[in-house]
Amino acid sequence: MPSMSYCMFQNTTLEMDQILNALAEAGTLADLKLRGYERDAFFQLAEQCKQFLALAEELDGPAEEVDLSDSCYGYIDADDLV
Repeated sequence: MPSMSYCMFQNTTLEMDQILNALAEAGTLADLKLRGYERDAFFQLAEQCKQFLALAEELDGPAEEVDLSDSCYGYIDADDLV
């Protein structure tokens, strides 16, 4: 189910973390054991990431200039709670 517009980036970030962890743990693409629609989705996601970066750069200039720190969004890091 799609995310609501007010939380789509936060929800997608959580899902992307899961994907990035799986990629980091895999030694090769074959280690992911993707078949059929999942393999197709893998390559589609890679293309979407390229498009996202290009559009983000158009909106805010080079990606290095975009403040991606949690502090600008008001998030509290779990380490800040101790």
